Amino acid sequence: AGNKVGAATVTLDEYLVGLDVFADEGAVVILRTRCQFGDICTYTQLNALSGYNVLPGDILDIELAFNNRGITTSAATDARLTTPDGVAITEELPALQTYQAHKMYTIWEVPMNASIGLLQIQWEADTQRLNTADANFQNNIGSLELFVGSLPTPVAPEPTGLTKDTILINASGSFDEDGGEV
Repeated sequence: AGNKVGAATVTLDEYLVGLDVFADEGAVVILRTRCQFGDICTYTQLNALSGYNVLPGDILDIELAFNNRGITTSAATDARLTTPDGVAITEELPALQTYQAHKMYTIWEVPMNASIGLLQIQWEADTQRLNTADANFQNNIGSLELFVGSLPTPVAPEPTGLTKDTILINASGSFDEDGGEV
């Protein structure tokens, strides 16, 4: 009681750590280029909501992020990106200050002979564990699965008719090899 002025409660950030370099799975950006009939191309940004769906021949412009959510600056180290075909790309990961991010980029083409199914992109910060004070080495590795599908196969008779005729095409025999709805 009396005339004391001050605070009775101190709130600490439970996520506050000295150093935590991590592969940020939430900051992945993939731009898919899909070309058909030679030079007619569409560009689509893939994300977790739309799905990471690709077809053989798609070209992927991949951007991955590494962050430091600690309150101290990390030591410069390395970062590795492994594409779905197993090619590993290692680059320098510069020292990251508090809440600073570093981006890593690559372009990868889905092989024409890719099977229907899942392929994985993996990236890792500080593969040599130079930042010994890192609070969580488990989150240094990020991964993302791409689903390689196929276009539906149309099965329909050749339509015939004259100008202004109503032509109905029964394509109910069409199918999708990757199990999608047609």
